[in-house]
Amino acid sequence: MIRKIEFLAPDMADILKATVPLYSKKSCIESLNLVITLYLNLRESFLTVDFVKREEAEVYSMDYLSKDSQKIEMVELINPLRNHQL
Repeated sequence: MIRKIEFLAPDMADILKATVPLYSKKSCIESLNLVITLYLNLRESFLTVDFVKREEAEVYSMDYLSKDSQKIEMVELINPLRNHQL
């Protein structure tokens, strides 16, 4: 049997498709942010008594990703020809 998300969770199919990035740094960051959001939402649905929420690590990770994505956006604004072949 082939599992297809379209049949098992049709409401999630478009969201999951959006997690596949295009060939750019910005798209990869956007996809990663969407995956994180999906994880955080799904995580709440499957919590167990053994689950340990490490909020400090979560905040640190999100802060790091935010700063890194800002750097990438600045580089792309400063040098728009960098990613294009002439």
